[in-house]
Amino acid sequence: MKADTGFQQMFPDNAVSLASRFLTPSLFRRLSKLKTATGFTLDQAIRSGRENPDSDIGIYAGDPESYTLFQDIFDPVIRACHRISGPICHVSELRPLDLDGPDPEGRYILSTRIRIARNLSGYAFTPNLTPGIRQVAEQRIKQAVAALPDPFKGAYHAMGGLSPEEISARASAGTAFLPGDRFQAGAGITRGFRHPGECSPAMTKFCLDQ
Repeated sequence: MKADTGFQQMFPDNAVSLASRFLTPSLFRRLSKLKTATGFTLDQAIRSGRENPDSDIGIYAGDPESYTLFQDIFDPVIRACHRISGPICHVSELRPLDLDGPDPEGRYILSTRIRIARNLSGYAFTPNLTPGIRQVAEQRIKQAVAALPDPFKGAYHAMGGLSPEEISARASAGTAFLPGDRFQAGAGITRGFRHPGECSPAMTKFCLDQ
């Protein structure tokens, strides 16, 4: 019987990602025939994991439908990554929380940072965005930032208008993200992005990142 070598070529022998662990040959053959409404495929989803064998996860969603259409690979990856044993159910909680400070006496924590990444409703995710759609999304974000009330007002700083020194300074301050992430590049996240990491610093930061 002839050996099935097609699947072996999808991930290098030294791949350690969760995707390479759970994606069996039969599952790959079945899911590789599918495509979401925005045109995203399994091959695109696992491209970064294939190109980067040291990737921990090895798979990216291209749109909300990816999680249902390719559920048989995403679910086990999500369960393993987040150590979920029961049903996978994302619960949103948008009400303000009244939490006690983790270091009320100021003895231990020098600084903290909370980063929140959200996707834009009605758009594909960044691994599946075309340059034209990125520009449309950028304009919508700029309009939304300009309409923010106090104390959230900020200024949108396009990286194309900053000097290399200014970009480095913003990256050091945590308000910009420099290119060079090979995992994101393999997933197509930075494809066609003129100036990755454009941000609007304010009391909260709004970034067109991922």
